[in-house]
Amino acid sequence: IGPADGALVRGARESAETHGLPFELLDAAEIRRRFPVFHAPAGSIGVLEPRAGVLDPEAAIEVSLALAAEAGAELRFEAPVTGWSGEAGGGLRLDTSSGPVHADRVIVTAGPWAPELLAGAGAPLEGERQVMYWFQPAAPEPFSAARLPVFIWEWGAGRYFYGLPDQGAGVKVARHHDGETVTAATPRRAVQPEEIGEMRQLLRRFIPDADGPPTDAVTCLYTNTPDHHFLLGAHPRDPRVIVGSACSGHGFKFAPVLGEVLADLALTGRSAFDLTPFRPGRFG
Repeated sequence: IGPADGALVRGARESAETHGLPFELLDAAEIRRRFPVFHAPAGSIGVLEPRAGVLDPEAAIEVSLALAAEAGAELRFEAPVTGWSGEAGGGLRLDTSSGPVHADRVIVTAGPWAPELLAGAGAPLEGERQVMYWFQPAAPEPFSAARLPVFIWEWGAGRYFYGLPDQGAGVKVARHHDGETVTAATPRRAVQPEEIGEMRQLLRRFIPDADGPPTDAVTCLYTNTPDHHFLLGAHPRDPRVIVGSACSGHGFKFAPVLGEVLADLALTGRSAFDLTPFRPGRFG
């Protein structure tokens, strides 16, 4: 939802048209008619994708790890990597908290630790603190998964908030970007009352029926590139190191295809996809 000339509506419509996805365009009156909880201002446009849905991240991760183990992967969870160096003979030595690991190639998908581990990769990476909120609506039925779509709303030029239907803990809402710059070692985990109040102001303006008692609020970390696109490709200083990080807040939903791309790069040095927009050295 957003203005017709905003980046969100234009981008969503262009993506759907490019990839042959079914969608509907809704004006403000039709948005309000179909989804009365949305107080869409005059001039708003909705791009409704009927095939969209919600991912359960913990279940998705568990299944992915199980499939990896079935395919022969050795999973280690207690040995974070702190750096790497080249070895005689062309291999790599990975320094971990439980001792060195030797490898021919390594894929770095380090999330908020990427700015430190990928220094020299040609991208000025920054961590960003984000807060996610859950509110208990006064009438839960209109906010159920059967009635409420996943949404993202451009409420100011380049300013967004998004939400998911009530899965049992309340309606989840959060801003997309707009957070303070942090590092993985220094995030401010505690959510302050004034932050909850700011989110409630957005709800009162656009989704007032969701402005019920807050049930939870937690922080997460984005890792951003300057253009908010991925980093995918060989490290500019060492082609044995494959970079797959800095997803700028929209990487998880692409996990299967990112895994395919990174595996192909590690095993064959190339991908079936055009990775030019995501090359690590594009920032100079």
